[in-house]
Amino acid sequence: MTITPTNPLANDPINHPKHYQGYATRVECIDVTRHLPFALGNAVKYIWRAGKKDPDAMLQDLEKALWYLRDYERSTYKGPEAFTTALAVFVTIHQVLIVNDDPMWPNRMTTIEAIVSGSLWVAHDEINGKINELKATKGAN
Repeated sequence: MTITPTNPLANDPINHPKHYQGYATRVECIDVTRHLPFALGNAVKYIWRAGKKDPDAMLQDLEKALWYLRDYERSTYKGPEAFTTALAVFVTIHQVLIVNDDPMWPNRMTTIEAIVSGSLWVAHDEINGKINELKATKGAN
């Protein structure tokens, strides 16, 4: 599978917003989400941009991601076999990214991988863990 990056690495708020760009690569969030059902694509979108579009809105972005995961599970979840294309795309992209040094959320890519592979319970755990961490940090301030 060949991935053609959509991002010219320039911040174009309409065509290539910076908060949806990859890490040190020309891959964008849409390169993965276009292969997913709507609700899962939105969950990935909110995880991808969490803290990048607006650092103060990271908690809200993760709560939205969790909402979309739950919505998908309630309405259309058909099991992990429904994710073959999205997983293949993500694995290819992840091999290019190989980024696990995200200072805001080291498990961001692990969480996205869980969604595109159909392991939604893992994504729930990762998102809830980060939400709890953010709420604890916010309460401590």
